[in-house]
Amino acid sequence: MDYNAPNGQSGTRDRRWSWPGMGYQDSPLNSGARREGSSYPGKSLTELGVDALKLLDLQLQLAQLDLKEFWTRSRVAIAILGVSLAVMVAALPVGLFGISEYVRNLFNLSIEFSLVLVSGICVLLSLAGVFWSIRHLGAAAHPLKRTRDELYANLSWMRNLLHKNEDNA
Repeated sequence: MDYNAPNGQSGTRDRRWSWPGMGYQDSPLNSGARREGSSYPGKSLTELGVDALKLLDLQLQLAQLDLKEFWTRSRVAIAILGVSLAVMVAALPVGLFGISEYVRNLFNLSIEFSLVLVSGICVLLSLAGVFWSIRHLGAAAHPLKRTRDELYANLSWMRNLLHKNEDNA
């Protein structure tokens, strides 16, 4: 389906540009056809309400798809984050005593120094896992940015349309 983009170029519909939103779908306003002699493509305030509800429905469908994609992309990162946090909590009291005793015997260190050394290394490794997970969760949340951008574009379109109707009244 071809369309004319705001810059005058034509192409196929995609999510980079949308009027009034949801670029991969037909316009909720009678497939984009404007009616002559009206500042609003619809005939009445009722049609404006119907179009706004259609737009809201499309926005919710996009949000649902993007949340599903976010969950699909973020499962591994969430699992690693949970495991890393569980390791930090559960392994510190048990494993650190054993490792620090081994380090103390191996290097002839005091028990206090070996405890601090081993716990510091474990915390650093766990923090590395947490930072990796947070970074990948941010990348997995990219589809949610599309939903936000579409919502802002749709709200802007509705705001401009309503103010245009106020100016003509």
